[in-house]
Amino acid sequence: MLFAAVVAVASFTGGFEWKQRTIVETTAETGFFNPDEIRGSDTFRDVSEITGIDKKLFMNEFDLSEEEFELPIKDSAHSEGSEWETENVREFVREQLGLE
Repeated sequence: MLFAAVVAVASFTGGFEWKQRTIVETTAETGFFNPDEIRGSDTFRDVSEITGIDKKLFMNEFDLSEEEFELPIKDSAHSEGSEWETENVREFVREQLGLE
């Protein structure tokens, strides 16, 4: 009961967010792009746009269709035959940006 009251008050006052922020929102808020902030709920399009990494590089590296490029990363990562995870996208971005 106490937990529910705390969550309700935090939600009402804005101290708790039910929706996870996108990489675009996070970067805009902090003013800094951090590949570790890429989430499975982000789209390849968002990551491509925020990093400046060409769409074709993502599509080739992760064998994506046009449709998959627009969907959350987790949808492609968990599709049948996929052998990569969101962490692989983070690593790819670090490589492309020369952060490793």
